[in-house]
Amino acid sequence: MVVEIPNEIQNVVIFGSGLMGSGIAQIAIENGYNVTLVGRSMDKLQQSKTKLSNGLTRIAKKRFANDVETQNDFVDGCLDNLKLCTNSDEANLEDADLIIEAIVENLKVKQKLLAEIENVISE
Repeated sequence: MVVEIPNEIQNVVIFGSGLMGSGIAQIAIENGYNVTLVGRSMDKLQQSKTKLSNGLTRIAKKRFANDVETQNDFVDGCLDNLKLCTNSDEANLEDADLIIEAIVENLKVKQKLLAEIENVISE
């Protein structure tokens, strides 16, 4: 199923820097969105950023096979649209056009996060 995203969306906040959160972040930054990736630790976030960079490099090599400079510009430009943080206060939720939850499959943890998000965006 393909879902069209309205043009008004520019700022995406993704909670969860694991496989799913990082994958969503890669697709979003690849398509020009500003992404804030929120994870449990800066260490884990840096690991996710490295994986993102590697994935973007593979894509750049396919898209711009004969132009290393354009490959590098593509990867750097995408990563410029990525912000990493470890808590919702730093994520600027009030500026988010889209918030995605991709955290651990634990109901209590999800409920706590969603309540936290609701407190910020319902104001």
